[in-house]
Parts: sequence; C-alpha cells; structure tokens
Amino acid sequence: MDALDRNRKKRQLEEIEQLREVAEQGDVEAQYQLGEHYYNGWTIPQNKEEAVNWLCKAAEQGHVKAQYLLGSCYNDRNNWDEAAGWFRKAAEQGHARAQFFLGEYYDRGKGVSKNKEEAAVWYHKSAEQGDTDAQYQIAECYFKGDGVPQDTAEAIEFWRKAAGDSTGYNSGYASYRLAMCYFEGNGVPQDKEEAVKLLKQIRSKFCMEAAYMLAECYYNGEGVARDKAKAAEQYLEAAQWGHAEAQYRLGKCYLEGEGVRKDKKEAIEWLRRAAPYGLDDERRHKEAADLLRQIDRQ
Repeated sequence: MDALDRNRKKRQLEEIEQLREVAEQGDVEAQYQLGEHYYNGWTIPQNKEEAVNWLCKAAEQGHVKAQYLLGSCYNDRNNWDEAAGWFRKAAEQGHARAQFFLGEYYDRGKGVSKNKEEAAVWYHKSAEQGDTDAQYQIAECYFKGDGVPQDTAEAIEFWRKAAGDSTGYNSGYASYRLAMCYFEGNGVPQDKEEAVKLLKQIRSKFCMEAAYMLAECYYNGEGVARDKAKAAEQYLEAAQWGHAEAQYRLGKCYLEGEGVRKDKKEAIEWLRRAAPYGLDDERRHKEAADLLRQIDRQ
C-alpha cells in the first residue's frame, strides 16, 4: 500500500469514527449509515452483529431504510419472524423492496401465515413503484389466478414492464413468458416471429429456457428460417447452464450430425449430463437414458 492509499484509508477510518460519534449521540441517519457500513463491509470489516445493533437503533426511530436493511439482516439469518416484522414496518412506509419481500413471505408462508391474496397485494404495491421482481411475480399471479382473478392481459402488461428493465434478475424470465404468449397466441395474436425476436434478446444465463426455446424454433423453422447449426448453438447455450433437455437434444445433434459434426464421444458426454437430472418431462429423461443404453450395446 503506497502513501496515497494509506492516507485515503486513514481519512476513511476517521470519517467512520466521526460517524460513530454522531450515531452514539442518537442521530438516526448516522446510526443507519454506520449499520449499513457494518452490513456491507464498507471501509470497516463486515460485522453483521454490529450492523444489527446500529440498524435496530435507527429502525426503532422509524428510519425506513434501516427497517428494510434490518429485515434483510434477519432474512440472511433465516430468522423469518423478525425479518417479516421489519419488512412489514418498511413496507407500510412505502419501501418498494420491503413490499416485494413481504409479498414473497406471504407467498411462501415465511414468518407469516401463507396467504396468496396478501402476497398479491404487496407484490402489486411494489410493482407499481417499479420493482422488477415484483412486476414479474404479480404477472405470474394474474396469469395463474393466484390471489387475484385470472387475467392474462394484466399479466402481459406487468411482464412487459419487468422485461423492460434489463438489469432486473427476472427481466429475462419476463421476456420469456411474453415470448411464449406470442408463440402460443395466448392473450395476444399469435406471432412466432415476435416470439423469436424476444427470445433473441434474452441472455441465456438469466433464462436458460429461452435459449432452449430459441433452439427449438431454429430446429423446427418456427418464426425463423430453419437452421440446425444455430439450433445446436442455442442448445449448447442452454445445456451449459444445466438445462437437461437441451443437453439431451445436443447429444442427439452430435450423434446424428445435425448442425454439428458427428462426434460420438461428445454425444455421450452430453447425454450423460442429461440422464442424471430429473426433468419435468419424464419422457425426455427416459430417452436420454435409453439412448445411452443403445450406444453401449453397439
């Protein structure tokens, strides 16, 4: 560490000590900021116990961000009851992220009695403030009629909102759900070209189902010109993220030389990855195992 870095570190520590002095005098914002530093390990070593100590002081004075972060501390510890209590306090003050978590707690019955109607209420409040995860979840509620009357049009509206935020964790899943609506003509006029357009915009690490579906479109020539080489590329995208059926389909491509060169060794590698995984579609799982047995007998 050079002199410049040492001086910067010294100034940062001095600022923390000043913040601590103000916090000890009861200043709510200083208490929150000190707790936040301990929670994240900013400037000072991370210390969740100290984080809880200072956040609790601020939260009890009604500091909404402290209430949310304190809920997060208890959530990290799997202390659902305490987390739910603090998320509720922050949610009732309008904190969007706390509203999402409170909705999730009601959805799963964590720290509160499971209640789909209450989950939908809090998801909706958070979604209206722009929380992408909440937008995705309330869309799922409307699509399935979970806690709210079934309404595909409303689901599509919230999926569109969630899909528009490329930084959100669920934006890829929202785009995928939209794409499937266009592909199947569910709630919108059927438009397989639009479905493919949406699928192409999704990064596979955020939604491996999208990469698999895009591969199927290329393989079957639905919504796009048939192209088995591009199908194989997309199967690989999904397969690398653990999509078992994509692994099976990619193994078949290598075995039969569809879109890739024939390569029995590579085929066996992907089929073996597919066979151990439990799929929603048991038929596919069985086919991967059956194909491996056929290869072994040759």
